[in-house]
Amino acid sequence: MEDLKNIIQNKQLSCGVVPVLFAWGDWQLLILRRGATWDFPAGSASVHEDALEAAKRETLAATGLDDLDFAFGEDFKETVPYTSNGTDNNVGRYYVAETRTEKITLPAPARLGKPPHDEWRWVTCEEAEEFLPPRLTHVLDWLREKRQTERAIDRFWKQVLVSAVNEDLDRMAAAAAAEAAAAAAATGDVPAPCCCRSSPS
Repeated sequence: MEDLKNIIQNKQLSCGVVPVLFAWGDWQLLILRRGATWDFPAGSASVHEDALEAAKRETLAATGLDDLDFAFGEDFKETVPYTSNGTDNNVGRYYVAETRTEKITLPAPARLGKPPHDEWRWVTCEEAEEFLPPRLTHVLDWLREKRQTERAIDRFWKQVLVSAVNEDLDRMAAAAAAEAAAAAAATGDVPAPCCCRSSPS
């Protein structure tokens, strides 16, 4: 566990998670818009709060995502220092986690009465460049490296191959059924009933 007390003395640290979803043939990144600015889910951490726990808390509060899976590990990438609210020592720290939730419902805290963000969007790394500010360039580069890890490639191809195999099996089953029906019609035979594939309860 990493205490933020010493970290915050030197920089204003915000912690967040880049939620990723495998959909539409590629890894999608969740970005949020507040006003005119797009970012990944993130927020300020308390002085004695663990950085990863702060990132999880802020992401849950901003997106409602409660199924985050840190399948690619718990390492992180930080932005270069940037200016915000009159200070120039701000740094964003981002982790990456997988979700299976495609539709996002932005939570509305009671104290605000509305979601703190105005819009959410799933984008690829390449599309994200059109929306995100330059301070997140290094984070995007890091995410591209993550996308090429053995674990990511395995998860990508496993889904693609399973889908292809299932399609082939469906086609083969349909063709076999058609051939059997044609043969039965030609000979006048009545097909035998199917065997039960499980033991009776």
